[in-house]
Amino acid sequence: MIDFYLSYRAWVRGKVAAFLATDPSTSLDARAAERDKARRLFGLARSFSGVAVDRPFLLAVGGVIGSGKSTLAAALGRELAVPVISSDRARKAAAGIAATARADASLYDRESRDSTYVEIVRSAAGVLGSGRGAILDATFSEQRWRELAAEAARARNADFVFIEATCADRDRLRQRLAGRRQSGSVSDATEQLLDSFLRDFQPISASDLGSRFSVDTGGTPEAAVAEAIRKLTASRILPAAARRAS
Repeated sequence: MIDFYLSYRAWVRGKVAAFLATDPSTSLDARAAERDKARRLFGLARSFSGVAVDRPFLLAVGGVIGSGKSTLAAALGRELAVPVISSDRARKAAAGIAATARADASLYDRESRDSTYVEIVRSAAGVLGSGRGAILDATFSEQRWRELAAEAARARNADFVFIEATCADRDRLRQRLAGRRQSGSVSDATEQLLDSFLRDFQPISASDLGSRFSVDTGGTPEAAVAEAIRKLTASRILPAAARRAS
């Protein structure tokens, strides 16, 4: 029922944008912007319709703490009109605490982290089963977690891509992590954890399953999203509706 109303709402907004795109009293630049907006909204409406026109896909967006992976995942979710499933939110939901509450260290032991990855991949598999795409937001710092996501996509005949958010500037990473303490971030990662995380992170290798590429997140979020969309378009993973809109 919720999907129906989401689809209906997006369709109505798309219709309004389409009217403005053909209104002679609207400037040419505004008409072009409204035309693009209408295309995105109609694509969003279709994504909630339950009609599987495009092949389902799973994007796993990972990277070291502070790399901007969650920002990139959220922006891609808005751009492609698909749900973003966050490991941080799933971890705290399972523990029964608020998303912005600080989690106990026990939620980050090996067993708990494995449970979190199993849960977010299970959730994504449910979305794929409906014929739609999904995005996973987690560090994916170990290859076995990337393989878990890739296998789930393959089991549901869906495309899989691992996108690694990369920022070579360690000072920038530390600044981002330090800023989270004042921003009410969902993530519990701090700058004190950065060195150990960088040491233990397992980078993408030739043995990783599925397609994979990196995105430079050292600049603006807009630039990172644009780069990701270009690479997804080149790989033909991007849904047909989004390719037409772009």
